[in-house]
Parts: sequence; structure tokens; C-alpha cells
Amino acid sequence: MNNWYYISHPYTGNEEQNREDAAEIHRKLQELYPDMLFINPLAMFQPLKDLPYEQVMDCCIEVLLACDGIIMTGNYLESNGCKTELGIAEERGMHIRGCTERGELCFLPRPQEYGGNK
Repeated sequence: MNNWYYISHPYTGNEEQNREDAAEIHRKLQELYPDMLFINPLAMFQPLKDLPYEQVMDCCIEVLLACDGIIMTGNYLESNGCKTELGIAEERGMHIRGCTERGELCFLPRPQEYGGNK
């Protein structure tokens, strides 16, 4: 596996549906890009669902920092957790991509186009 990519997807609000959506995105990405490894924190940290939000986010950030890039999915601009993850990826100069409905990687708008930090 050449590159590791963290899948950033909203969680709170509709947790079960968001886990299902992230799992489907994960499946599509892995099928289309078998030489890359995609990390789905919604699946990885499901056993921790009863821990405080901040504690789980700290775990997510540790995993993100071990990755080469991040894939922004779902309504990530409406999610505080996703926006935090995106900000960290921007600060670290990581590869930042989006994902189409079919699971294809795509470029995101430049940060100033969505109100990002830069």
C-alpha cells in the first residue's frame, strides 16, 4: 500500500446512517484504488461510541496524523469534527481530496472558496 487516506465523514446527528454511508464510501474507494489504504474512523472507533466526544476525536486525530491524506465526504462543511480534521490536514500540508458518488477521488475547492483557514 503506497498511501494511507483518512475518510472524514460526519458522525453526530444520525450516527447509524452516517456509519453506513462511510462504510459504503470506504468500500467503493478500496475497490477503485486497491494500491491505497483507506482508514474509516467511524468503523474503527465504533466500540468507543459511548466515550466522550472529545476523547474519541483525540483518537481520530492521532489516526489522521499517521495518514498521507484525507478524503472529505458527506456534508463535511456542516460537521465540526470534519472541519477540525480538514484544518489539521491543511496545516500539515496533507493531500486533501473529495469523493464522487461512484467513489472516485476528486479535488476539493480551494480553502477560500469554502471558508477554510487559508
